[in-house]
Amino acid sequence: MLRDSLDAVRSVMKEVRPELNIYVNAVPEDFVSPSFYVYPEPVREERLTKRIMRGVTVWHIHYFPKQLPSDIVDSFDQIEMSDLVRRAFSSRNFLRSPTREVYTILSVVGGPEEDRSHIQVSLEGQWLATTSDPSANPELMKEVHYKEELSR
Repeated sequence: MLRDSLDAVRSVMKEVRPELNIYVNAVPEDFVSPSFYVYPEPVREERLTKRIMRGVTVWHIHYFPKQLPSDIVDSFDQIEMSDLVRRAFSSRNFLRSPTREVYTILSVVGGPEEDRSHIQVSLEGQWLATTSDPSANPELMKEVHYKEELSR
C-alpha cells in the first residue's frame, strides 16, 4: 500500500509543480529549494471481513519555499504553495495510483509553518487479504466432497 499510495500522492504533487524535486523519507544536505519532502506514518491496518483488509496512512508533505536574496523564506511563495497543495488534494474524493488502485482521501490538513508548509493527507485503501484458510479454496472443497461420495 505504501509505495502505491506514494506514487498516487506524487502524481498530484507533479500536477501542482512538475519541475520541483520530491524527496522521499530523507532530505539530503544539499537539497534544492523550492522542493517537497514526503514521508508516511505507519499504515494502520484492520480486517473488515474475512477477505477484505483496510489500511489508512497519513502522508506528510513539506514544502520548502524559495529563499529571497536576503536569505529569508519567501512567505508569499510559502502561502501560495500551501494553498495549491491543499486544493489539489481537497478537490478530489480519491486518488488513483499508476497501478489503478484507488485511495479514498479521508482528510487534508495543515498549512504554513515557520520556514516551510506542512500538509497532511490521510488516505484509505482496501485490498483482498491473503488467507491460508483451506475453506477459502473451492477446488479443495470439491475434492473433499468427491472423496466423501466415493467412500459411501
